[in-house]
Amino acid sequence: MRAIASDTNALFTPGGDGKDYFLFLRGAALLAQVVNRDSLQLTGAPGLVGNPVGSSGNTAYMHVAASANGVLIYQPSTMARFAWFDRAGKALGVVGEPGDYSSFRLSPDGRKVSQGA
Repeated sequence: MRAIASDTNALFTPGGDGKDYFLFLRGAALLAQVVNRDSLQLTGAPGLVGNPVGSSGNTAYMHVAASANGVLIYQPSTMARFAWFDRAGKALGVVGEPGDYSSFRLSPDGRKVSQGA
């Protein structure tokens, strides 16, 4: 049974208001919708929690965590930009454009970065 349409995983979590919720992404928007714990039926319209919220393109997991007492944490974006540093930690410059680089490799000579497994 498919409860919601989402490109990532969804979370079931109790809210701090005594209700239970499904948390899910539509695009980069984190939405919460009330769910009946016994029937697993969604009720009402989804409400916006945060936007943008990051997700991993490789694993289709949203970067969201929720606790049993209603506390929620999320990472606003997975956009990152590589930077070169010397051995002392001094920034030497940036590499490429910002992007979702959840999987990357450094070339054997240490001069290039590639995205992929």
